[in-house]
Parts: sequence; C-alpha cells; structure tokens
Amino acid sequence: MAKDKAALGAIAVFILGGLLWLTRTWIPVEDLAITELEVRRLTSAFPLSGPYSSLPFRHPGPALFISLWPIYVLFGERSSAQLTANIWLGGLALGVALAAARRLGGNLLAVGVTAGIAVWSLERGHPILLQPWNPYVGAIPTVALILLTWALVEGNAKALPFAVVLSTWMVQAHIQFIPTSILLMAVGVIGLAVHVYRIEETPRLAALAKPVAISVGLGVLLWAPVVYDVLANGTQSNPAAIVRYLRDGNPHPLPKVMTHDVVGIARSQLSLQPTWAGGPRPYSAYLSPGAVLTPWLVLVVIAAGLVAMRRRAWIELRGLAVAALAFAGSIAGIAQIRGPIGSWYLVAAEASAITLVALSMMSLVRSVLESARAIHLLEKPEALGVVYQRSQLISTTAVVLFAA
Repeated sequence: MAKDKAALGAIAVFILGGLLWLTRTWIPVEDLAITELEVRRLTSAFPLSGPYSSLPFRHPGPALFISLWPIYVLFGERSSAQLTANIWLGGLALGVALAAARRLGGNLLAVGVTAGIAVWSLERGHPILLQPWNPYVGAIPTVALILLTWALVEGNAKALPFAVVLSTWMVQAHIQFIPTSILLMAVGVIGLAVHVYRIEETPRLAALAKPVAISVGLGVLLWAPVVYDVLANGTQSNPAAIVRYLRDGNPHPLPKVMTHDVVGIARSQLSLQPTWAGGPRPYSAYLSPGAVLTPWLVLVVIAAGLVAMRRRAWIELRGLAVAALAFAGSIAGIAQIRGPIGSWYLVAAEASAITLVALSMMSLVRSVLESARAIHLLEKPEALGVVYQRSQLISTTAVVLFAA
C-alpha cells in the first residue's frame, strides 16, 4: 500500500476530512453517546466486552473502543474527535481495500469498488458509513476483508495480518459480521495453506514465517480481553450470553426471521434496485410486506464467471468465488436473526454484494477489451485511461466523505 498512490490519495482525503470535523461541533446521540462514554472510561474501567446491544448481551469485544481512544484523548476528549478517529480508520480500511483491489484486479476494480462504496454511503443522504456506530464500522472493512481473502488465496501471506485485524475489529463491534468473517478467514487460511503446500523453494517458505507469527500475535493480543472475560466469569461472561441467545433466544425466545424475507434480501442485493443503491425495503416490517425484486445482476455474475473460465482467467475466477462465498455467508447470518429485521443488519450483505458486482464488471470489461485487443489501455501506466481512473478514484473518495 505504501507505493499505491491511489490508496494513499484516498487516505489523505479521509485525513483531511477528519481534521475538518475537529473544527466543528458534533453531538453523539443514543448508541453513539454510549460509545463515547465507553471510550472515555477506557483507562479507568477497561471493558471486556463490546458496544451496547438491545439484546441480552453486549457485542463481542472492545476493539472499537480501543481503536477510537488514542485520537479521542489526543484531541482533548471532544465528541468530534471520536468521529475524526472513525473517519481516519475508515480511510485506512479503504486504503487497504484499494491497494488490494489494484494489485489483484487493476485500476478498473479499484474504481468499481470505490464507486460502489460512494453510492452506498450517499444513498442514505449523508456519509453514514463514516459514523462510529457499531453496525456500520465494519462496512468498508468487509469490502477490504473480501479482497484480502482473495489475496491470501493467491498466496500473498502479507495480507494475513491485515485480515486478522480487520476481521477482529468487525466481529468485536457487531455480531452480524461473525458468519462472514469466519468464512472468509477460513477460506483465506486454507487457500494460503494450499498455496504453501505447493511451494518447494525453502526461501519462499521461510518468508511466510514472519507474517504468520505477526498474525498469531495480533490475534492473541486483540482477543485477550474476551478470553479473560470467559476465564474470569465463565457462564456469566458476555460470550456465554451471546451463545445462549444464539442457541435458544434467552431470556425471551423470538422466532427467527422468515425465509421469504431472507430470500427477498438476497434478491435485492443483486437486483437493479439494491438497498445499497437506495432500493426499496426487501423485508417485512410490521404488516407491510417487502418489495419483490428480480436479481438481474446474477446474470452478470454468471456471465463474468463463464467468460473468465473461457479466458482461463483463474485468478479472476477465484476472486469471484471468494466474493460469492462472502455474500452467501452474510445471507446465512441474516437467516439467524431473531425478531424484526433492521436495515443495519444488511451491512455485511451489502458490502459483499458491492464487491461481487465490482469484480464481475471488472472481469467482463477485461474480457471485452481483450477481445478488442485493447487490454493495453488498462496495463500501461502512462495510458490516458489509467490517469483518468486514478483521478476518478480520488474524487469519488472525496464524494464519499464530504457530500451530505
């Protein structure tokens, strides 16, 4: 990422935006106010669990509070400093996503990913994805984690520490990210292991030791508060409460979400009016049924896969498979919801769908350009098209941050 000018440019925009928010008054309310109180008392009463939940448990871990605390304290414990910290963290996550996207799929994929995130943020009327509300802090990191998993499958062990940090941050902030994160980490680790198994050169095998050791160390450190909670409090710990609720809905059993609502959400994400682009609500709310949408974008995904197979573009095909698995995992997670659905439960599914669509469009465009023998437009750094793509990348990032 250090050599990726587009990723660094995106991060710079977020840094500037965060600094500008320090000059404004920002008043957190409801869950955001509770988060600030937790951050403020971090050193006097270190939390072993995560953000507040209306359910009979707290979210898995304190990673969100820990990540916001340094900037919050540095700038005088002002509420706007909490927002600034989250904006900067979002910028870092986007930078990681863009660096991975450009390394794996070129400028075309990076532009597609950023455009999707921009549409996603702005469809809600303001850049809500940048607020430190725990259901949304994993939005951009989910996109990054999918791309990092793809990198791991391709044998890039340096992606592993980033994947461990992002997946931990997401899962500890909100339980909706558990299925997607576990699935992606499993796919990434298995894919990397398969790649390592095929390596015979000793130097290349030795080079894997450092990122693996760093990843294990980070995992142990980040999950230490949660492990301590379990060891110290046993059945009264927060993880035990989460397990009880997921198992039987205690203390007030609620029915799981209806199957037709789960199907409706899946159809919506791959329709021409997805919720991440301002489409209608695809699930039931009280007595109002959800919209029934046709998932036309499934045809785009299938076409991209078939064309990639015909071109023997196995790297692109594996990327599509990773994104599709992430989407399936997010939908499986939604199927475990008990009680009414809120729009915030769709974040992981929306992020996965955006990445899947961006990958599919990238693969199809590359296929067309290869057929027209114009693929050099994407491969030559000095080409006018690439210059335009990079400028569009940074300007779109600015739209994500400043439009309201």
